[in-house]
Amino acid sequence: MSGATLADWLTIAAVVAAIVAAAALGHSSAPRRVLAVLATALGATVLVSGLVRAVPGDPATIILGEQASTDARLALSRELGLVDESGAPLGLVPQLGRFVRGAGAALLLAAAPAALEERLAPRLSPEPRSFRTREPVRTVIARRLGATLALAGAAMLLAIAAGVSLGAIAAVRRGQALGLLAEGASLLGAAVPRFWLGPLLILVFALGLRWLPPSGADLGVRSLVLPAISLGTALAAVLARTTRSALLEVLGDDFIRTARAKGLPPGAVLTRHAARAAAVPIITMIGLQLGGLLAGAIVTEKVFAWPGMGTLLLESIRRLDVPVVQGVVLLTAVGAAVATLGVEELTRLVDPRLRREDHA
Repeated sequence: MSGATLADWLTIAAVVAAIVAAAALGHSSAPRRVLAVLATALGATVLVSGLVRAVPGDPATIILGEQASTDARLALSRELGLVDESGAPLGLVPQLGRFVRGAGAALLLAAAPAALEERLAPRLSPEPRSFRTREPVRTVIARRLGATLALAGAAMLLAIAAGVSLGAIAAVRRGQALGLLAEGASLLGAAVPRFWLGPLLILVFALGLRWLPPSGADLGVRSLVLPAISLGTALAAVLARTTRSALLEVLGDDFIRTARAKGLPPGAVLTRHAARAAAVPIITMIGLQLGGLLAGAIVTEKVFAWPGMGTLLLESIRRLDVPVVQGVVLLTAVGAAVATLGVEELTRLVDPRLRREDHA
């Protein structure tokens, strides 16, 4: 394959070995979970690298324009690492190998103290840089990461508060007017698509009532309200259905009937006994939805012109800024995998039966 070196092949071999090791180790072992996070991240990088290469277009032509000479485009392609010295396009293996090694170098540099960074950088592989600005990818992403984390965090808090509340009401007041209303609200939230809900919120609350800004992040918390509602609505609906199902299953158990027979108030029965027993499926669903929350932020950020990683990803795809696309996907995959791993550990703390299964 054009331009592939021994280091590139060794990098790919390490990727494959990590994926195989993650699949071979025991389900509950700590090394398996760590390797699973690594395998997920590397697998996502491989996939997106292949997909981006299939997109028609030339990054050098996009940067310089159609009027640029062939020699200028070829020189820029060499500088970007898209072709070798002879002008032949580099294959997927060398490009992927260099990116994986560069991503590892970027991670070490980001974690290293500032005093060591200058001495450490020359000894590591060159970290990935944006084709367009030539800045390190970690610097480009760092400028947008805070906005995405703020949006995802606000949407998650809203989804948990609304979803768990609606689900609890639907379970406790099953068959009553209030319970039916909570069920209807959860079904409506699941049915409404984000690309329709976002513009509707803008029309009503921004352009109509003029309570909130329609786009951007210039007004702080006020700018966050509409995007968070748009992003968190679907997750709230899923959590409501999960909470309702989990509570209905628990409320019929013997220990709940015993608690009621002892004369405990309904609120105490729900919060002290039923809620903890039903927490595992709810926590699991939250973990499963974290990845979808980050992916859904792309649509929401576009609708509300939110300056986060979703907007950065769309801009980079349009400009064929491959290193930035790879960096955003890699960070999102790692975040989703780590969140899932954290949820697994949290469910083991909540439910002692899972810990006993691990030691069995």
